[in-house]
Amino acid sequence: MNEHRWIEESRVTVVVRAVRSGVRHLTVVHSLHSPAADSIDLTAPCGPAPAVRFLPEVDCVAADIPLGRALARNETAVIEYTLRSVCDGGVSHQHERRVSAPLQAYLLHMRFHPRALPSTCRRTYRRQPGTEPEYRDRVPLDAARTAHLMPAKCPPDVHGLEWEWPKE
Repeated sequence: MNEHRWIEESRVTVVVRAVRSGVRHLTVVHSLHSPAADSIDLTAPCGPAPAVRFLPEVDCVAADIPLGRALARNETAVIEYTLRSVCDGGVSHQHERRVSAPLQAYLLHMRFHPRALPSTCRRTYRRQPGTEPEYRDRVPLDAARTAHLMPAKCPPDVHGLEWEWPKE
């Protein structure tokens, strides 16, 4: 979170297991708050550059992140990438991840800028994007100005953090 209350960078690390031999890339999709093709940058620190597609009709960006080589069935790989977005005056109020398959664990860790601290932060859970959360639990910021959630045995639904900004 930058000082203008905008999520300008998301760093992602994911461990995947190949369900079949020959897997060569991981496809990721991110929803955008203020989509513009020239304001999005998705990079991976290793290997060839990801093939990135901007999907304005659904306000998303999709990327195929190369794994470096074909994986054998049941082989795992650790993939890292960074998504950067330029703000055009918007303000972020939440960050969510739709989980499409059960995960053993999922960590969402949000760091707030010292000049952009929320008055309230909550973790949320919903079954479908765009619906009201089934629950909201307050999450305090720690001394490093971060909040996180980490559901164990994460079911395939929508997990996130939402926050409110102080009244000015």
